[in-house]
Amino acid sequence: MKKIFAVMLALLLAVSVSACSKEEPQTPPEPQTQQGGDPQPQSDPQPEPEPEPEPEPEPDPAPAPEVHDFGETVMTDMDGDGTEEEITAEADGEGYVLRIGGKEIRKEYSVMLIPRFALVDIDASDGCREIIISEEGPSDDHASDFYAYINGEIIFMNEGANRTKPVPADWEWEDDTIESLYDGMTIRGNGVVENTTRAAILQTWFFRSRYALMPDHRLIFAPELFETSHRVELKRSLTAYAENFTDAATLELPAGSGTLVGTDNIQWVELKMDSGERGWLLIEDYNNIVSGGEVLSAPDVMDGLSYAD
Repeated sequence: MKKIFAVMLALLLAVSVSACSKEEPQTPPEPQTQQGGDPQPQSDPQPEPEPEPEPEPEPDPAPAPEVHDFGETVMTDMDGDGTEEEITAEADGEGYVLRIGGKEIRKEYSVMLIPRFALVDIDASDGCREIIISEEGPSDDHASDFYAYINGEIIFMNEGANRTKPVPADWEWEDDTIESLYDGMTIRGNGVVENTTRAAILQTWFFRSRYALMPDHRLIFAPELFETSHRVELKRSLTAYAENFTDAATLELPAGSGTLVGTDNIQWVELKMDSGERGWLLIEDYNNIVSGGEVLSAPDVMDGLSYAD
């Protein structure tokens, strides 16, 4: 968009300059003569060099969240109606209570609650602001709760956020758990929250994922193939698939070093070997690899995997 605007602006300037300035007719230069008196031949005009393409603009940096301590009173317009609401939050037993505009909402239980709240703007075009309260969680399983103030009521934005999250059928997953702390997220004001999510298959590893803001001001997980970058060593060759479905052509991945470059977080992991081969491994029961009819435990055939609670 910036590039199109720049081009249009340049054209307008060019038109305005040609319309507002009148050039005097130019007299062609006299041909130069050599010592003998003969006109010196003029060289052919050189073609103008092609302009270099403008580089793609870098995305605007995400603004830092506005962070306040529990017990602090903050006045800000949460719903874009031009009136500021009073905001406070405080610890309450094993959880916390959040108050906005005279209304309150409680969370009964948190693990290693961070006694601060962050004000953010997920969608800069809707006039609303949002609040994030984070907790460290057990074993550094970070989680955050999102709140908005709509039509005089506090909205818990996590509700049903993971109903579209791709996880194995037998994977226990909270529908309203949004991982990462508020300072580990990227919020640019474009209606998307980028965070770090723990994968549900193969090993303990993480990838960047996205939650989208819905018209009801709740967040929902955006399913996609997730990029990863984890180095492993195959102890033996494995049968893989050219694409991430079982009817795809199969190929052999040789023993050696490679990189896990992607996953659907359900049953497929993509492995790119340093020798050039690339294929999708079919995963069953968290960390079993299906290879040519064999079901192999991933740690038995692959070094470099990580397992942590």
